[in-house]
Amino acid sequence: MTLNKKRILITRPTEQADTLSQLISSNDGVSIQLPTIQIRPLEKTKELLKDINDLKLSDFIIFVSRSAVKVAFDHFLNNIEIFSNIKIVALGPGTMRELAARGFKDIIYSNQADTEGLLMLKEMQDKRISSKRVSIVRGVGGRELLASNLKKRGANVKYIDIYKRSLPHYEQTELDEVWCKKKPDIILVTSIDILDNLMILFKNYKNELLDIPLVVISDRVSKYAKKIGFISKICIVKEKEDSGIFQCLLEIAGE
Repeated sequence: MTLNKKRILITRPTEQADTLSQLISSNDGVSIQLPTIQIRPLEKTKELLKDINDLKLSDFIIFVSRSAVKVAFDHFLNNIEIFSNIKIVALGPGTMRELAARGFKDIIYSNQADTEGLLMLKEMQDKRISSKRVSIVRGVGGRELLASNLKKRGANVKYIDIYKRSLPHYEQTELDEVWCKKKPDIILVTSIDILDNLMILFKNYKNELLDIPLVVISDRVSKYAKKIGFISKICIVKEKEDSGIFQCLLEIAGE
């Protein structure tokens, strides 16, 4: 089974899209990369640098995304040895691999790449987490579900916000080029922010956009897409890796 020349719009950040793009191209698909979200490190204020320095006092450090790892170690940290006695936790296999590439070992992670999956880990249960100092490294404005549940289980939780998400700038001519000459058959959407930004960027083509099949990363994103008006097929990936995304693409392309 191949992708039958389907044009697939990948909206995630470029550094998270290259491998998938190659997979698409090698299976008779056409990959169109147009990131609808930009990750920007926060300014190094005294308060943030103090929070970064205090990470070494944590019992657990949770990295909620690959972006959290990349920004942390590309812009704020350079010595992983200071974390040798701290339990390092990753939300999902992708985040785990990003940490492993930085030299971390014995990483605690959930195969289910969402907050709900992480909360089911044995290390996150009351007996293990109660009275522990937990730092959550994330972007500004993330979900509150993780922290609120860990607090209920007795943990002392602190957010370390190190990046912000923003809408990339594109000239209208660039967007028209994508839509009029390379109009996608399938769109990959991996977060609600990405979907919101997609709607903003292609507002001139809203009705057509809402009729394009989506591949999404979670039931939460699927429900949101339906809520804002998407009417075509939505495939929720079972395995939140490139291989799982590819299976969803094949499913839609084969219909």
